[in-house]
Amino acid sequence: MDISERSSRNNQLFAIWCGPIFTVLTLIGWFGISQGLFPAHADLSPAETASYFNAHAFGIELGCSIWIIGCCFLGIWTAQLSAMMARMEGPMPVWAIVQGLAGGGIVVLVMLSCCLWINAAYRGGANPDVIVSSNDSAWLAILLTWPILSLQMIAAAVVMLQDRRATKMIPRWLSLASIVGAIALVTAGVPAFTKHGPFAYHGLFGYFMPMVIWGLWFDTHSWFMARALLRSSGVRVTTSAASRSGSGLTA
Repeated sequence: MDISERSSRNNQLFAIWCGPIFTVLTLIGWFGISQGLFPAHADLSPAETASYFNAHAFGIELGCSIWIIGCCFLGIWTAQLSAMMARMEGPMPVWAIVQGLAGGGIVVLVMLSCCLWINAAYRGGANPDVIVSSNDSAWLAILLTWPILSLQMIAAAVVMLQDRRATKMIPRWLSLASIVGAIALVTAGVPAFTKHGPFAYHGLFGYFMPMVIWGLWFDTHSWFMARALLRSSGVRVTTSAASRSGSGLTA
């Protein structure tokens, strides 16, 4: 290879650490500064929605900008997961490619939604109907496309469940839980049909539960990916050292 094994390992560790970095930026930008915890309800009138965005304009603009930056780290993490899956699949890594494409789609959709929320906050004196349109478009873009996240989760689970090694990269229980979570994400599609209650885009099942599922899947996989990489690096280092020692004794 053109770069050292140590450099390759460090590059991969950085890519895996991009996962927790994305999580931190999401917590700070989206939940801490923007509207992640207390979003404008779907059943607000246009005037009330406009008032909400006028009152929280700077926080929404800053928080969503931070989340956009975080999405760059999400893209790197997705590429690393694809690389590790491709190594397991062999010469025809179909599911690794599917996972990468789906993960890239999520990056684009989150960025697009952030831009639409910033757009809603940017013009404080705009027609309330325009602000409502931008806000609705942002929520529906990020939630109704739940099948893409489900596809990413299932693609990863399919490969991990076929892992025949004694110590699997991702535990079997987590892969099975990922499939269950991918199915449960269907609740993120319900906001298209209601503006009230727990299934609206500000509600428990329409928004908060899918976000929790995504976060748990993402962060648990980051943890096991890091452990698998460090474990495999340790094996290579031990084998290499033993080989050098054997060569020395032979000489």
